[in-house]
Amino acid sequence: QALTARYNAFAQPMQRRKQQLEESLQLHKFLRVIDDETSWIKEKEPLAASDNLGTSLTSVQSLQKKHNALLAELTGRRSHIAAVEKAAQELVGAGHYAADDVRRHRDELLQRWQRLNDTAQQRAVALEHALQVQRYLADAAEAQTWMAEKEPVVNSDNFGKDEDSVQTLLKKHEVVEQDLRAYHSDIDRLAHDCNKCKYVRQDIQQQQQQQQQQQQ
Repeated sequence: QALTARYNAFAQPMQRRKQQLEESLQLHKFLRVIDDETSWIKEKEPLAASDNLGTSLTSVQSLQKKHNALLAELTGRRSHIAAVEKAAQELVGAGHYAADDVRRHRDELLQRWQRLNDTAQQRAVALEHALQVQRYLADAAEAQTWMAEKEPVVNSDNFGKDEDSVQTLLKKHEVVEQDLRAYHSDIDRLAHDCNKCKYVRQDIQQQQQQQQQQQQ
């Protein structure tokens, strides 16, 4: 009977230890997932926080294409983060012995995830602004080239030597006048875009300063 009683006494400790081991396994699996997601976020943070806004229209468009790919990755990763939240909720709800640690790791991950998304959205806005600036610069350069081509005709001191040559010059001048009238709306648009770009540049500078403060 003593032997039987001693044998039966193993049942409760064995069950308790099995539960503890299962909970320990759950915790380590949860922490491994936390580490995986944290590592992924760390890998993407420098991309989202980059202050490289390009130096030309093509370079900005290239950067924007790469950033759109990052935004797509973030969208696809949301399900992973949601799964972590659900796992944490289940562990805490089941009264896991490490519930406080589970909450802490979950909260740290969610905060870092939110910062990454906020930074990525700020960069998306900054790149869109930079695109507006570079488009204006490209259009303005094109306008400068166009006007440079017309200047020789406008500033020419050749007034012709006879009736035929004067008529020819007059026709050329009238063509330039027509071109100038047709180009007037483009010049007005560029003037409007120039004023708009002043505010865009200010927004870009402010966003860069905010990113630097967040990284400190």
